[in-house]
Amino acid sequence: MSPVTRACANCGAIFEPIDKRRRTCSTACQYKLIWATRPRGESYTKLYLPGHPLADARDAVGEHRAVLYAKLGPGQHPCHWCKALLEWRPVGAAQRSGSIKVDHLDGDPRNNDPTNLVASCNGCNVKRGKSDRIEDGELFIIRGSKRVRAERRTCTRCGAEFLHRIAAASPGLYCSKLCSNRETARRRIR
Repeated sequence: MSPVTRACANCGAIFEPIDKRRRTCSTACQYKLIWATRPRGESYTKLYLPGHPLADARDAVGEHRAVLYAKLGPGQHPCHWCKALLEWRPVGAAQRSGSIKVDHLDGDPRNNDPTNLVASCNGCNVKRGKSDRIEDGELFIIRGSKRVRAERRTCTRCGAEFLHRIAAASPGLYCSKLCSNRETARRRIR
């Protein structure tokens, strides 16, 4: 009796299935088929990359992570939004603070063009999913766990440049409480 052969549902290669339910010639093709058939925008594409520094236990790496890693390289990199220093960690360890998250500028998790991907800290990456998304070049201040839009100002007392919250009730004339207090004291002396 000759062995049963089948065409791989992903790449079309002819193979002998291990069991009768097997539709793909390899685990890599199985991953590609699973991820390729999911609805657009619902999930990330995974690649089978044995030996990649970011590979999980199954040698799979999110395509977005592999592309950004190729673009930036190993080591520390600043968050695109808040400039905090981050480093690459494997998927299981990527949940800790200080690890690089891949942010898609257009919000589409399937658009893995290198120009669409930036390094992001977890806080900025999570907050970008909100309706008040920040656009490239926009300034913001992080207060605790909140991101607040800001603009550059120049202190009227010392001339130092600082970021001022746009929605703040104060007029934002001084870079610090010290400059504000000194200006108040100067006015009282007059």
